[in-house]
Amino acid sequence: MFGAIIEELVEQPDGQLRARVMFRSDLARIYVMPGATFEVWYAQAIGDGVVEPWIGPRRQR
Repeated sequence: MFGAIIEELVEQPDGQLRARVMFRSDLARIYVMPGATFEVWYAQAIGDGVVEPWIGPRRQR
């Protein structure tokens, strides 16, 4: 489990949400790869999704 902060949240025309997140742990980049599935937890599972590839510059911390 890796904590993350939502940096951007956009509703798509089909009603789905697309989010850009920043993980709190550098270790996450080993496990969070395009195509990986995940659950969103807030005291319980409240959603799920699939990691999409990032196309753009790598951000520096």
